[in-house]
Formats: sequence, structure tokens, C-alpha cells
Amino acid sequence: MPSQPALRRPVSLRWFVLLGALVALLLPAGSAWARGTVKLDATTVQEADGRWRLKFTIDYGSIPTVPMIPVVLAFKPVVLYERALTDESPKNPVVTKKPLQNQPENTVPTDIGFSDPASGKVFKLTKFTIDLKRKNDFEAGEYELVVRTAEGETLGGRIRVVLNGDNPVVDRRAITFVADDRPKPAASGSAAASANKYDPANDPEPGAIPDDVPPPPAAPPPVDPGAKKGCGCRLVAAGESELAGALGLALGAAALAARRRRAERPRTSVSR
Repeated sequence: MPSQPALRRPVSLRWFVLLGALVALLLPAGSAWARGTVKLDATTVQEADGRWRLKFTIDYGSIPTVPMIPVVLAFKPVVLYERALTDESPKNPVVTKKPLQNQPENTVPTDIGFSDPASGKVFKLTKFTIDLKRKNDFEAGEYELVVRTAEGETLGGRIRVVLNGDNPVVDRRAITFVADDRPKPAASGSAAASANKYDPANDPEPGAIPDDVPPPPAAPPPVDPGAKKGCGCRLVAAGESELAGALGLALGAAALAARRRRAERPRTSVSR
């Protein structure tokens, strides 16, 4: 009895899945389904007047159906070039390359023309230039650039772009608070005298004195010596008081002298 040929086993769907996963791992990320190519004249650009100028050469892969293609340039920060003052270098800034993770993309929307304005003919290859400015939140550092169309399609692959320049200085020095316990020198005699010396320059301006300060009290009116008070007494002037005192002393002295003379006079008896 003739032998029958062996039947072929159907290819399992699992092998197709494994093959697709292997292809996805081998292809570069972000360029598996990209169309065309995107190239830069220089991937490292030096800052000039607060901006970086990038020059592109883009191959669309085919002739576009429209002369102008709206795209978005997505720059993802991956490294920041930080300039900082440190304890080891307190005066001259030190540049440190700080890796960044999970940073949001800085997007720049623009339109790329693939046509010749003179003839109106459309081409699949074009060149254009764009400026990245600090006022648009760009800093010196490294970025990953991806060019996307308005439909979400990627042009070319990811490009590493280096923007060289001087970022604003950050102070990273340690802050220490030390109290000054040193005794303060006493002021010399000449310094103290000069401090207490009158200086007309220290007088306040005429307009510096507030208007609501009350005026000084007025001096009392002079008292009339001949004026009488309610008590009926007469006020004695200063000259009259001194004269009365002198007369009183003279009368007292005369009375005392007369009393002594009478005491010294001899007494005589009278016979009858």
C-alpha cells in the first residue's frame, strides 16, 4: 500500500505575532512608520543675539498634493546646560550638564513650502530655515527634535539637537548665618563731641514742621502797680519794699542804742 504524503501543518498565528514584535524591536523608535527624511545642516548650533538658527533639508518622500504643508516642530528637552555659582567657585559660574526626564515638548508650528513661487511647480524636496528664541522658552542644552504633520504623521526620524549658549546664572552656594560677636569700638572723644555739636544742616525744613502744632502760650500782660485786686490790698513795688526794709532796720538800731544809754545812766536818790 503506497504511503500517503505528510500533511503540512498550518502556520500558527502566534508566529506572526512574534515576528511582528521582533521587527518592531529591531527598527529605530519613531522612524518605523515615518515618511521622507529630515536633515539639519548642523545639529550643534551656537547662540547669536538670543536665538539659534536651524537650517533644514526635507524630503517629503513624494510630491505633496498641496504646495504648503503645515507641520509642528516638537523639541523635547533632555539635557540642560546650567551655569551656577558654587561654594568651590563663588565668582566664576560653572557649567553643569543636567539630564532631564519627562519634560514637556516645546512645539513650534510652521508651514513648509514645497513649490517654486515663480513657476508654481511642486517638488518633493525643499529647504527652509527657522529661528529658536529664548523668549519662546528655549535655553542652552540638548533636545530631541521630531517633525510632525497636521495629520500626526512623522517626517523623518528623531534628531539630537545641541543649542550652545550662556544660560542665566543660578546661585547654588550654601547660605550660612553667623552672628558677629566682636565688641564694637567705643566712640572717641572727638567723635562724641562732633556728634553732639550743633549743625544747622540738621534743622528741619520749614515745610517739614506740621501745621497742626499749637503755638507757644502768650506771655502774661504786665501788672500795673497801682491796680487793686478784689481783696483791697495794694501791691508794693520792688523799690518801695527795699526802702521800707531799710527804714525798719534803722529804727530798730536807734531804739536799741537809746535803751543802752538809759541803762548806763547813774541813778540819783531824792531827799525830802
